Amino acid sequence: MADSAPKVVQRLVAPADWQAQTDGLPVGFRAAPFRSFLDLTTRRRIADELAVFRPDLLLLWGGEAARIAPAPHGAERTVRLGLLLAYEEVAPFAHAGARRLVAPTADLADWARESGWPEEEVGVLAPVVPEPPVAPLLRERWDTPGAADLIAVPASDEPGCALALDALARLSEEVWLWLAPPTSNPRRLKRRLRKDRLSGRVRLVDAPELAVAGADLALVARTDDPIGLPVVASWAAERAVVALAAPGPAALIAHDRDGLLLTPDDPARLADVLGRLLADPLRCDRLAAAGRAVYDRDYAAVRAADRWQLMLETLAGPPKATQRGEAGTDIRV
Repeated sequence: MADSAPKVVQRLVAPADWQAQTDGLPVGFRAAPFRSFLDLTTRRRIADELAVFRPDLLLLWGGEAARIAPAPHGAERTVRLGLLLAYEEVAPFAHAGARRLVAPTADLADWARESGWPEEEVGVLAPVVPEPPVAPLLRERWDTPGAADLIAVPASDEPGCALALDALARLSEEVWLWLAPPTSNPRRLKRRLRKDRLSGRVRLVDAPELAVAGADLALVARTDDPIGLPVVASWAAERAVVALAAPGPAALIAHDRDGLLLTPDDPARLADVLGRLLADPLRCDRLAAAGRAVYDRDYAAVRAADRWQLMLETLAGPPKATQRGEAGTDIRV
C-alpha cells in the first residue's frame, strides 16, 4: 500500500452541513437528516452503510448518534465505540451496542462511570485541536485601533455574553472586544450594545480562531461548556485565557498557571481581572506560554491524531490486554 494511503478508511454519515468539513479529506460522506431518534430515514441510511461498508469500527459521535443508530444484529463484527460529548444519559450508547465509551475530559469520563457505565470500559482521549491560522484578523478589517487593548471572546452563550458586556462597560474606553456572538437574534444584541453605549468598542466577528490570534487575550464566556475546546484553541494561539468556570474549562485550566477561572456571576470581578491582566503583559506572556506548553503536550494535531489512530486500530483489531497510554490518553481495551 502506498505511504500516502490513509491508515484508517473512513465513511461519515452526518447532516448535510458537515460535508464542507470533509472537502479534500479521504473521507466518504453520506448525508442524513438526523431529525430525532424516530427518524427512520437516518436509521436506514446508517444501516445501509453498515451492510455495504462492513466497518471494523463504528464511532457513535455523541448521544444524538447513539439514539438514532440501528441496534446491532446477531454476531455483528463491527466494534461500536461511543464518544460522550456532554453531560447526558449514557443508556443510549448501551442500547446502540457500544462496547466502550471515550470522553474528551476526565470529568465527563467520571460522569459516565457515576451514571452506571462499567469503570473499566470508560476512557479519556484528548481531542485533536488544529494549529491556529497563520494570519490573524487584521485590526483594520474590523475598524479597531491598533493601540487598543483587545479582548477576543471566541465562545459564549447568552449568560456569558451578557457577563462579558457588563464587564466591558466597567473597563476603560481603551479596551475593545471582538465577540463571536452566541445569539440567533443579532438585532437584540445590537440593541443592547447601543443601549449600553458599547457599539463603538465591540466588533461582532465570524472567525473566532482568527480573532483570538489577533487579540491580546481570550475570554471564554460559556457557562455550559462540558469540553472546553475554545480554551485549547486559545492555548494553541498562545494567548492568555480567562474562562468562566464551566465544567470543561474548569477540568482543563490550572488556575493562575495556564489560565484564570472565574465564577459566572460577578461582572465587577471579571472586569477587575481583565483590567489587571491587560495591564500586566509579563503575566499575560507567562499564562500564554504555559497554555501553549499544555497544547503541545496533549492536543497538537500530530500527537493527538496518533493517539486516536492507536485507539481506533486497537479497538478494531483482535482483543488485547488492558493498556494505558501516555498523557491525555486513558483507553482500556
